[in-house]
This record gives sequence, C-alpha cells and structure tokens, in this order.
Amino acid sequence: MGWYRLAVPGLCVLLAACSHVNQRELPPGPQRDELATMSAGAADMEAPVRPRGWTKDYLKNADRFLADVYEAHPFEVFCGCEVDVRTKVIDLDRCGFEPQNPSSATNTRMQWEHVFPKSWVAAAMGCGTRTECLRDQQYVDAETDLYNLVPGIGSLNATRGDRWLWEIPGEERRYGRCDFERATVAGETVIEPPDAHKGNVARIILYYIEQYGLDIDDQAIALYLEWHAADPVDADEFQRAEMIRSIVGHANPWVTGDR
Repeated sequence: MGWYRLAVPGLCVLLAACSHVNQRELPPGPQRDELATMSAGAADMEAPVRPRGWTKDYLKNADRFLADVYEAHPFEVFCGCEVDVRTKVIDLDRCGFEPQNPSSATNTRMQWEHVFPKSWVAAAMGCGTRTECLRDQQYVDAETDLYNLVPGIGSLNATRGDRWLWEIPGEERRYGRCDFERATVAGETVIEPPDAHKGNVARIILYYIEQYGLDIDDQAIALYLEWHAADPVDADEFQRAEMIRSIVGHANPWVTGDR
C-alpha cells in the first residue's frame, strides 16, 4: 500500500496562522515513535473483510452494517443529539441544537459523516473523479471504511464539508447549546467538534492515516494526539469499535489501546 502526502489547499497557511496561538510539536516518547513508523506499518495492513452484502456504496454499507452498532451504543458526532439510526430522525429537543436555517429538512435528518473526508482521500490517491476513484479498490476500501462513518446532523454535515477539525479560541456558539464551532482563520474555515467527542474523532483520524498511508502535517497530528489524551476511550466507544471489528475483521488500535 502506498504512502501518500495529503495536500489540502490552505492547510499550510492555516497551520502557520494557528501556530502563534498554540504552537504544537509532536511530544517525545512512544507515540511519536509509533507515528514515525506508520509509513512502514501501512504497507503491512491487511485488507478489510467484506461481509456478505458489502457494496461499493458507503451509504448502503453504513445503513446495513452500522445501524445495530449505533442503536446499541448511540453517538451523534456534532451535538450529541439522540438519533434513530434506522429512520434517520434526530431529536433536537434534548441536545439544544438551534439551526441557522430553521426551514431546512436536514436539521432533523441524520447523515453518515466521513470524519476523514473522502475528497481528501481522492486527492491524496490521485485517482481523479469519484467515478474513476471507484475503480480503485484501495480508494473503495477507504471510502467505505466503517470506522470512519459516524451519524451526524445533516445540516451540520453540510457545514462541515471537508473542512479541518481544529481548535478554535473562545466558545462562540452559533447553534444554541450545541457545541459545534466554526471560524475562519487566514482564509481557511475550520470546525471544532464538542470537547466530549474530540477524542473519538482524533482516534478515527489517527487510525485512518495509518490504515491507508495518508500523511498529514505534524501539527495536525500533535493536535489529534492532544485530543486523544484529553478525551480517553469510554465504554460506549470501545463497544462500538468492537462491533465494527467483528464486521471488518480488524481493530482500530487507537481505541483498543494498542497505540
């Protein structure tokens, strides 16, 4: 499996702009050593198991294989809202989400969110258009990876798009009590997820760049290591990962503690 340099427009500008606020370097010790060997490790990764009913359509796969996972151990990445993963209906009353466009039907509809955006994977692998990328089994494995697909509010899924998950100074709330923040730094719009979910998304991203050999900037890795440490794995996250492991045949080592 190849080792790709992920090039996202504006990233270097963003990281440089953020560095005066909170300059991050990879911490010394075992985690730095582990990340330094990801390139070699990615080449040894086994192809995921493709159970009966698996397709190239990540939405169909998510609906088929993840409904039981998130019904047993609920998780909505943007606000922590209650979601019926089978009907895709979101209960906004308890989580306090106040949409900026109240008339949009996507405010109460769940969508499957790629924590690591699929557009970045296509850019990194250089496979061209999505139609062309779907001819590449390596890209298909990455796009349909169940670890990378989580329930999210549809309208916030659109707001996030393929923007970086980052730390934003202050606590400006644009969406009621929902701790979903958006800001523009040096011309680059970034998203900050809720504190309670930062470890979850960090462990998905750290797993993902290792699994598929997708390199990102050291400052981004350092930030996600901070989130990983500040928001440890809880019982629900572990059980979700174990259920996904039983489907795809391999673990997320950042959840199991092997990283």
